[in-house]
Amino acid sequence: MLKYWLWLSGCPVSPGAKAELIRRYGDAEAAFRAPEGEFARLERVSAAEAAILEARELDRARAIVDACRRQNISIVTMQDALYPKR
Repeated sequence: MLKYWLWLSGCPVSPGAKAELIRRYGDAEAAFRAPEGEFARLERVSAAEAAILEARELDRARAIVDACRRQNISIVTMQDALYPKR
């Protein structure tokens, strides 16, 4: 779901940490639903980043989704067919 991609993209963690989550879990929703304490065990995720991720805060993501819907703005994630190829 879109809110999980927005959660991950909005987390103030390194690109390497985000890439590690996608590699490990497959997508942002699966990463969000990872068991508590698991982020701290990932190689490219620092203790500080793990704490940020563990908060699993979705309020900002929900606000972005709502604002985009009101303004008729589409959001494209890396799993969407419309996402530009590298």
